[in-house]
Amino acid sequence: QLDQAEISLEKASASNLATEMPNYSFVKYKDIVYAQSKTAKGSKNMLLDFYAPDTSCGEKRPTMIFIHGGGFQNGSKGNSLQRTQAELAAQAGLNAIAINYRLVGDKPELSKESKAFLQSAPYVDSRDPQTQAALAAMEDAVAAAQWLSQQTSDKYCIDATRLGASGYSAGAITALNLTYAAQDIYKNVPSMQVVASISGQLIDNSVLQKGDTPALIIHGDQDNFVPYADMLSTEDRLIELKVPYTFLSLEGVDHGVIPAFQQDKILNNGSLREFTTEYYYRHLVKNGNPQNFGFLSIDPKAKNKTPAPSTMQKQPAPAPNKEDQAKENKPKKFLPGKSVVPV
Repeated sequence: QLDQAEISLEKASASNLATEMPNYSFVKYKDIVYAQSKTAKGSKNMLLDFYAPDTSCGEKRPTMIFIHGGGFQNGSKGNSLQRTQAELAAQAGLNAIAINYRLVGDKPELSKESKAFLQSAPYVDSRDPQTQAALAAMEDAVAAAQWLSQQTSDKYCIDATRLGASGYSAGAITALNLTYAAQDIYKNVPSMQVVASISGQLIDNSVLQKGDTPALIIHGDQDNFVPYADMLSTEDRLIELKVPYTFLSLEGVDHGVIPAFQQDKILNNGSLREFTTEYYYRHLVKNGNPQNFGFLSIDPKAKNKTPAPSTMQKQPAPAPNKEDQAKENKPKKFLPGKSVVPV
């Protein structure tokens, strides 16, 4: 089965891009207001950049939402990873948006739904500024998805039934929460048809359900900032529920995965940039069967980029020490960091 996964990964990598995917030039609409969100200083315009293939609107197009990282404290829609992914998606014939969202420094004022969630969630510290910013980011991502669903003109050419979300770090946390958790907290949340997490983490694995959205997970196995072990537990839950997923585990890589995205030959026939683009394309444009390669370990430094079966062994989560166990009853802090890590 692992050998078949190797073959599948090779077939899904960049060799198919030239023959299956279009290569449009693209247009970009900057600084579109998608919502006005509350902060301690009043309402703040939430902005997005809209990327689209430079072609007429025949059939309505799917749209990817790209969400930047920065620990919920900094970053913007112009961050290089999200901008590059949005450009590649538009070249492949999809729409894409890159969004700003409220950060810790904005002192977000949360909705009544978010406040109720915090009161009911025993594993988070509702007083923590990053916790509050993470909930505000989820609110804003929901607002961006709702904005997409409300656009009917040919200018944007949006098929609101084919949406996806992707992010890095705090943005990946937000993309996962938008996809799997938001519909249990807020009203009128558009469904995501695909989600990608790059160095991210889900708010709580219990929100996953059978029939959920397929997931692409990319994570460094040395990541201690958004712990790798937590995503292994998410994978276990996906397996239990038989939710299609692909987990690209980057050997020897910590939280900073961007250099791996800059490599041109990290996979058999191409880069992570191309692989993620084709993943979105296959799920949103081709509407084929969800890809399910399972767990694949990739060594970015290896000359042979084929994931070897011998390297596809997951490392178990470390057993908690006595100090961890003693702290287990203290209030918990939301992400980044473990969703259940003691404050």
